[in-house]
Amino acid sequence: MAGGQLIEERNQAFYSVWFLSWARALANLATAFVLVGGVVQVLAADLPASGNASQMSLKSSTKADIVRNLSVLRKKTEQNGTMWIIVGLRIAFTAVEGLTATAVAQQRNEIADLQALVLEKVPSLNKRPESIKRFAFTPFMALEVNAAELEALAGLAEITSIEEDRVLAPASGFEAVTPESK
Repeated sequence: MAGGQLIEERNQAFYSVWFLSWARALANLATAFVLVGGVVQVLAADLPASGNASQMSLKSSTKADIVRNLSVLRKKTEQNGTMWIIVGLRIAFTAVEGLTATAVAQQRNEIADLQALVLEKVPSLNKRPESIKRFAFTPFMALEVNAAELEALAGLAEITSIEEDRVLAPASGFEAVTPESK
């Protein structure tokens, strides 16, 4: 097995475990899981607890949880200079299990296009490519941001949520899968 392929598999396994832990932690906030024909569809635009359902930016929201969350993130970036965050993107999303190969490719392209648009709107992030972690399968990005970049992201209608990126313990009942455990 080529070294690059092994590294890619390890990265995918790491982000799969990471995303599962992160998604589990946000499950109590997310209310947009809709079962349709046995397929779970998640509409990023309908994540009211971590973002908003309207096309307005998080910065202009008056919802107490959003205001409080942004205040905490602002304080942390002011104290630390930068911090890692996860941003949710306003795009329809369907779990790949229910999609055709063509639909999966289209969804991945739409996610990549929206990620690129967000990065164009906050050009200082592109000057530090190591501060950008794009997710190909989910409408999220991990970014290391300073206070000005956090404010710029909070002002974009394309962003549905901004949360601190932090390590969480796996939820009970889940086992971490790594390439070594296969």
